[in-house]
Amino acid sequence: LLPVLAPVALVTAVVLVLAVSLILHRSSVVDGQRFFFLVDDAMSSMRYAKNFAEGRGLVFNVGERVEGYTNFLWVIVMAAIHRAGAGPALAPMWVMALSWGLVALTAWLVVDLVRANGMGPVWAACAGLLVACDRNTLTWAASGLETSALVAAVTTCAWAIARGKTRTFAPALMLVPLLRADGLVLGVALGGAFLFHRREWRAARALAPAGVVTAAHFVFRRAYYDHWLPNTYYLRMIDLGDRLQTGLGGYALRLFTAYPVFLGLALACALLERSPRALRALAPVAFLQAAYS
Repeated sequence: LLPVLAPVALVTAVVLVLAVSLILHRSSVVDGQRFFFLVDDAMSSMRYAKNFAEGRGLVFNVGERVEGYTNFLWVIVMAAIHRAGAGPALAPMWVMALSWGLVALTAWLVVDLVRANGMGPVWAACAGLLVACDRNTLTWAASGLETSALVAAVTTCAWAIARGKTRTFAPALMLVPLLRADGLVLGVALGGAFLFHRREWRAARALAPAGVVTAAHFVFRRAYYDHWLPNTYYLRMIDLGDRLQTGLGGYALRLFTAYPVFLGLALACALLERSPRALRALAPVAFLQAAYS
């Protein structure tokens, strides 16, 4: 069991050290009591969650129904933490602790995928550590936003496709568009990867729960907020030409300079026929998400 457990144990230990140090970094002592805090949009989501937990509705200001968040399910999770009795000093700590737990889950799944593809425990440990120590992982897990949960859900979908676990894929896919509004793009891409990998239309039944839940969320949004999309969409959307100029000139350039190896490997997996079919199915997901961004 040592080659199996050693990479998991090493990754878990590193995630634990990172979690404790970075969670403590997000705190200050005020009048003898330690208060933990989240960053930027995460605190906006926390205010929605606190109002909801206290029976005031999913609102930022009482009496004003404006959907100023894009992470419905994460807000509900935050509300559950408040409802469980966490006060304003400790609620952010539990949110960040959950985020780091999901980072560990993501790393474990990556370790298992590497081992499943016939690679040794050293390669598996390296892959898990690269996930845990990535700059984006550290930034978003420490912020308290839904990103860690979304990454865990997407990775679970990828793991389920590669491992042939349809019963795991269906609920994981259902979480993706609920954790983040534009996760719908990733959900569609992952659904397409699943169908490509299975190559049988009967497999489409696994996509039905995610479709039903997503449709129900749209209906709820329309009924509760009187709009089909979050307020942030209407607030930030600019003309198509400006979007293309900003995206291609700014974000795309950063993407290709920051992740050339990753994108090159994804392209190779998509084009090489000798690549495992699961990787050929999943590689286009990365490019679809990049194109959307």
